[in-house]
Order: sequence, then structure tokens, then C-alpha cells
Amino acid sequence: MAVPGRLTLAVDALDLRPDAWVLEIGCGRGAAARLVVEKLTTGRYLGVDRSETAIRAARERVPGADFRCEALERLSVEGEFDVIFAVNVNHFWVRDPAAEMERLLALLAPGGSLLLCYETPGDRSAELGGRLSEVFARHGLRPEVNVLGPKVFAVAGQSPRASQTSHR
Repeated sequence: MAVPGRLTLAVDALDLRPDAWVLEIGCGRGAAARLVVEKLTTGRYLGVDRSETAIRAARERVPGADFRCEALERLSVEGEFDVIFAVNVNHFWVRDPAAEMERLLALLAPGGSLLLCYETPGDRSAELGGRLSEVFARHGLRPEVNVLGPKVFAVAGQSPRASQTSHR
């Protein structure tokens, strides 16, 4: 099955280390998960989605990866993630995502990175990038907007906490 270009661009933008602990929010059927897992050797991947149907498909597509049908606000894990990312998860920009951002920051390892990637309809990249940059800044992340491809952009930020990882 072909992987949508936006997912390839997003995973490439993560700049993953082979030992990274990675969390994907809204993993869907696991297309990005397969790309992430291929880059990891001793690292770990966890994909969460609210759809049980999507999680079943993801488990079939990427055996051995960890997938959970769970809402972000109820996600319970041990340790912290080096990288957290989401692709086309709209609740980060359609309303105030304060609770979600606080939860993500709690799950992010010191020095870890958060990347939200979108493929926009029409010419909305600048508008949405600006809106997400404001959200990142309000939560102590220095936002960096990157154009990844035609109509595909990402807002990235690094954990404001100390740069020493604590999950190892």
C-alpha cells in the first residue's frame, strides 16, 4: 500500500535517532508507524488513535509496534518520549488545545521534540502555521515553521526543560 507523501515528509522531518522513543498521536492505520519503526533499532514506537478500527488495521500493518485505542488525555505511559508527532490532527488548531499541549509536554522528555504536520487545503499553510506557532509559544516551545512540500508544513518545538533525557 502506498504511503501518502505528507507522512513520508513528516517522518523525514523527525530526524530520528535509532534509539528514540516515539509517540504518534492519531496514528490511523499505521502508515507513518511503518516508516518510523524502520528507522529505529533499540528505540520504541507507540501509536495512539481513538478509532478501534484504525488500531486493528495498524496492528496488522506493523506487527510488533505498540498501538493503543486511547484518547491523548487518558494516555498513561511509563517514561517520556524523545519525539512526539501528529499528522493532520485537527484539534490542535480548530480550538484551543491547552489541555492537549499540557499533556504532550508532560509526556515529552527533557530536550525532546514535538512536531505537528499538516497538508492544507488551498493556501492555508501560513494561516495555520501562524496559529500553531502561537500555541507552541504559549506553552513554552520556541516554534519553528518548516515547509516540507507543496501544501505540507510542520511546526516543531523542543521541550523547554533541561536537555538531559530521563527515560533511559
